[in-house]
Amino acid sequence: MVKFGKALVAALFTATWAQDSELGDCPEFARRCCSDCPASHLCRANGGCFTEEYTGCQVPLCPPGLPRPSSSRRRSSSSSSSSSSSNRRRSARRRDAPAVPQFVYTKPEGALVFSVLGDWGGSSDHRPTTGCQTSVAEGMGTVSQIMGAEFVLGLGDNFYPSGVHEHNYWRINQTFDAVYSAPSLQVPWYNCAGNHDWAGREASIQHQIELSLLSDRWVMPSALYTFTKTMASGKTAKFVMFDHLMLKKHFVYEPLQTRLHNAKMEGVEWDDHSITDREAGWAWLEQELANSQDDYLFVIDHHPVFTVCSHGNTEELEGLPALMTRYGVTAFFSGHDHCNVHSRKDGTSYILVGAASQSWNDNRNEETLAEMGVEVQFSIHRHNKDHVRGAFATVELTDTEMTVRHHGSGGELLAEIKDLQPRSANTVV
Repeated sequence: MVKFGKALVAALFTATWAQDSELGDCPEFARRCCSDCPASHLCRANGGCFTEEYTGCQVPLCPPGLPRPSSSRRRSSSSSSSSSSSNRRRSARRRDAPAVPQFVYTKPEGALVFSVLGDWGGSSDHRPTTGCQTSVAEGMGTVSQIMGAEFVLGLGDNFYPSGVHEHNYWRINQTFDAVYSAPSLQVPWYNCAGNHDWAGREASIQHQIELSLLSDRWVMPSALYTFTKTMASGKTAKFVMFDHLMLKKHFVYEPLQTRLHNAKMEGVEWDDHSITDREAGWAWLEQELANSQDDYLFVIDHHPVFTVCSHGNTEELEGLPALMTRYGVTAFFSGHDHCNVHSRKDGTSYILVGAASQSWNDNRNEETLAEMGVEVQFSIHRHNKDHVRGAFATVELTDTEMTVRHHGSGGELLAEIKDLQPRSANTVV
């Protein structure tokens, strides 16, 4: 069953949207591609400002052979006028935004509740946070307090545009700690790596792995790991954190060798040695699924199996649905596309949450999913977002039911989907 927030149902399905420019809500430095060299004709709309393997601005800041204009160079009067007009239109739209309806919730006795967040990592070293990110952080903090969320499931792209390294280690504070500062968010954050965390010359997530030793809430002991949560009734939920991109690219990492015995690491398991071979990695995933006797079983990868938005389906994950069906996986979580999508195929739910910092991407792949027989139960993207600035999700697990709620950046309820039950005895291998 799917329910939509009353105040937003009309907006979500009406394609009434406007962009300040072709680049829409792109990061500030992406806007400079056009504003610094408007005569280059190299700028174009790109559904999110980043390409798959991208570590900087998608298009050159200037045509080849020309120096980049100094940031102190005075803009032309026409450019300044255009920028001022654009800012006025943006401010006017925000003033006209409807009041966000208050989220009301009563937690079922014994329920396990957690928040889900993807693609939240700011914009760049020059712009470590975005307005969308801070808005989503505030909304998620409010909703987490109301619902009593016990942890956060992070879906990757934690630090744009190319992860955390020695030269920008300060990003951990400015993009993570200082933004997600609400008391309700001081809970364990179980993270996976995204393509931008692996990007850049270093192509390393080692600092993020080692942050698990230093942070009171950050958890990412390896590129591949699992964690299990136990509900009040004794029922369990297992989360399998996968990284197909690391296996595809043969990226190198070193898992934590220190086993912490504290609350955030309870139920967390990983191999002491790195698994970078593709066949070995997929064998690890299948073994984790086959061994599960848990009441709920989830697979997490940064990239989506199915998406209506501009990045499209992930070719390397085409075999995953059959594997998940074989072992009775409850749902698959992903990010990567800067939108939220909730879909279902062959009894498995696919939950994409990727609009936490650089929203929004467009919905150019809706027809593709329809042709594949994928049921799209909910989606919010560039063409139906209206005044919604960003999004996150929450999940409620009880002994009898799983409920997924998609929230706007103000915490407002966008959709409520409750059509999943715990794994039955004959689905647990």
